[in-house]
Amino acid sequence: MEQNLPHPEALVPLEPGRRVAYVSGPRGDERDLPLFDLVARHVDAFGDAPAMISGEGTWSVAETWQRVQLLAVELHAAMAGQRLPVVVMARKGLTQGAALLACLRLGVPYIPLNPDDDSLRTRHIMTLAAPFVLVRDAADTRKWEALGPTFKVVVHDPRAPLVEPGPLPPHPAPEDPVMVIFSSGSTGVPKGWTLSLAEVLDASWRRHDYWGLEPSDRAIYHGSLAIIGMAMNTLAAMMGGGAVVYTPEAPTVTDLITQFQAHRGTLVAGYTGFVRLIPQHAEASRALAHLKSLTIYGDRMEWRDVAELRAVMPQGAFLTYDYGLTESCFVIGGYVGDTRESGDVPMGLAHPGLELWFEGEPDREADGSLTGLLAISLPPGQTGYWRSAHDAHRFVAHPGDPGLRVFLTGDIVRLQPDGVFRFLGRSDNQVKLRGNRIELEEIEAVARQAPGIGVAGVVPRRDGQGRVERLVLHVAPRGDARPDVDAVARHVAQALPAFMRPAAVVFSPALPLTSTAKVDRVRLAEFDRQVRDRRAAARSREETASVGWPDGLCRHIAAALAQELQLRPGAVTPGATFPGLEGDSLRALAAALHIEKVFGVTIDPAMLLTEEILGEIVPRIAAQVREATTAG
Repeated sequence: MEQNLPHPEALVPLEPGRRVAYVSGPRGDERDLPLFDLVARHVDAFGDAPAMISGEGTWSVAETWQRVQLLAVELHAAMAGQRLPVVVMARKGLTQGAALLACLRLGVPYIPLNPDDDSLRTRHIMTLAAPFVLVRDAADTRKWEALGPTFKVVVHDPRAPLVEPGPLPPHPAPEDPVMVIFSSGSTGVPKGWTLSLAEVLDASWRRHDYWGLEPSDRAIYHGSLAIIGMAMNTLAAMMGGGAVVYTPEAPTVTDLITQFQAHRGTLVAGYTGFVRLIPQHAEASRALAHLKSLTIYGDRMEWRDVAELRAVMPQGAFLTYDYGLTESCFVIGGYVGDTRESGDVPMGLAHPGLELWFEGEPDREADGSLTGLLAISLPPGQTGYWRSAHDAHRFVAHPGDPGLRVFLTGDIVRLQPDGVFRFLGRSDNQVKLRGNRIELEEIEAVARQAPGIGVAGVVPRRDGQGRVERLVLHVAPRGDARPDVDAVARHVAQALPAFMRPAAVVFSPALPLTSTAKVDRVRLAEFDRQVRDRRAAARSREETASVGWPDGLCRHIAAALAQELQLRPGAVTPGATFPGLEGDSLRALAAALHIEKVFGVTIDPAMLLTEEILGEIVPRIAAQVREATTAG
């Protein structure tokens, strides 16, 4: 890799005039304590206070640390003298939290995987991690051992009787790897990023300072297991920063509101698309009564979103907006004030301690702003992706220290004279959807592996503000093959996790290509628009010819679904399916919330995501409404 590093003169140093100001400063001498000495101090000081809360129960600070040590002893024994990665097949909750902290105690990589996702992508990660130790929850009776001989299984029971932990190995060094986070890969396979104990601890301290955490806080985090936010919130509870409340794996807004009401939540973090739904809930203001800080990350946020959130937040609560990467957690962010502006909220200010660069000479605007590609200096020891040479070209030599690397993000940003950053777009084919960065090439590579498929191209469909709403996969046959589109969709669904799956698969005899036989993305986007227009026209004709809904209540429910699908009120017909109308999981969440708010009944969003026609689903919802009305 050393020989392929670009010349460091390609980097232009970037020093904004301002940095993020934190709510609170460092906590006296605690920053200088080794992590596990700090944990021991807080076990003594706050031992009876809650640390982890989930549907399985609540662990105090003292119980959490005792159970973490018990699990660490089991993992150490299973490793038989080796330092192996730990793959955790458990839903968000006590087992995941204990496994994460046990990996920090042992200084071995923690790799969280969703036990409900048995996609080929998950199996690829397991192959890459082998040999490893697998942790599963006692409630999960599946035989993971059948997947191969390259790992041992440790069963964790969060309700098992407590005993004294046995001896453990010496404490890990700050540079020991303790977490591997997998993201989408442009070469068609996922890529893993390793975090050291020092990096996880530093990120957790940043969260402490940023939020001003206190022992009385209750942090509710909505998001994937496989990002550093999980580690920060879990570790925060052991650093005297209150308790972490684990939400269900795929919560609805009502789930989140219920958690806030039950635990008097003070802190919440989630991606923009989900958090934007909170103000629509009738109980939002009451549930957020104790809120201190709400942090949004991921997709773009508009000022009108800020106004709607402010309307249901307590006066004086902080609203923060964070930009980060798998490769560097805290990069840019800040506190979002009140404004009457329109358009997008800026990314904010650079976080302290980071060294930022422009890749190449930036464009200089008339007002003094600088526009270019953002690059970030990585901490010592970070040289590339875990056990792979993925995207080696994105890591370049540091101009002043040959032992360090600089990561080329591919994000186009504008740095204003006041130090505020604005996100302008990407220089490659990576998109962000519901807080997840996705390489379109990974989806395309998977699609080309389906029988009979020769060419595949993904089009990100955007809303009026330019945010990616859904992904549409276009495929063309190999030679004279006649592939089954449904089979292609099933193949993609089996190979990719839910957040990467296209909302629709469109088959065509041929796709537009460049002179080098690659998919022409500009022409494919126009082709996709034409396909969408033709389908809209067909739906309109179908609507005109449709027998229609059996009664007015069904028509009203169908109109509510149409509103969340951004279709005309009459476009949702009895013969259609929700996915067939390009409805995805986020729109299903929004539709369920809409129905609950307007009609007073709660439905499971998952019922909309099946292939059952709406002519069967909507009357069932109408029957619920009538029953609730009669009962009232």
